[in-house]
Amino acid sequence: MRLVDDGWRAFRASVRHIGRARMTETTSVGWTYKDLVAHVAAWEERTARQLKAFRETGVHERLPDGDADAFNARVVESHRLVGPEAILDELDTSHRLLLHELAQLTDAQVHAADWVVAVVTGATSGHYAEHTTELA
Repeated sequence: MRLVDDGWRAFRASVRHIGRARMTETTSVGWTYKDLVAHVAAWEERTARQLKAFRETGVHERLPDGDADAFNARVVESHRLVGPEAILDELDTSHRLLLHELAQLTDAQVHAADWVVAVVTGATSGHYAEHTTELA
């Protein structure tokens, strides 16, 4: 939780620094800032669903979203007409949902399933770090 929180604070501060007015500007990799925020929100929401399913069933359900590139393309396309304010709300909501689901897991559940730490890191602290340069 501490790693998630530390990464989140830095990531969210960078997004806040960009501001709503610049959300449609293009990043160094070709997305808009809005696309990037929608992308991070979608991965956090997806991970929250996986954690909930695991908590309720004990099974690691791989979500049928295809590969990561296809998932990312669907997220960007589905958010094309969504405004910056709504995207930022979605980011904050998905993060709260992920934290809620993570907090519901027992230590035994987290440590019994090696994938939990990897998936959570990949959608949070590790993911935020991947986009640091774009947000700079």
